[in-house]
Amino acid sequence: MAQLKKDKVTVAFASDEEAVALGHKVCSDISKGTGVVDEAMSLKMSQDDAISIVGGATIFLCPPSAGGTPTMPSLAIPGLPG
Repeated sequence: MAQLKKDKVTVAFASDEEAVALGHKVCSDISKGTGVVDEAMSLKMSQDDAISIVGGATIFLCPPSAGGTPTMPSLAIPGLPG
């Protein structure tokens, strides 16, 4: 939710859970083959809000197999704080 507020999303969600549920639906649709542009266009909201929601979902909620951002594994490098 913090990212949606930062992006100034104007959609009024009834709860944080509702926003997260929409994000998980976005991830599910993308994992089934819907392109991110088509997914954003399918949301019934402004283009800016749709882009923020789809972008946020792919960064923060979707696993890499569903188009999400892969995370780097933790590496311990000798001599550097970890």
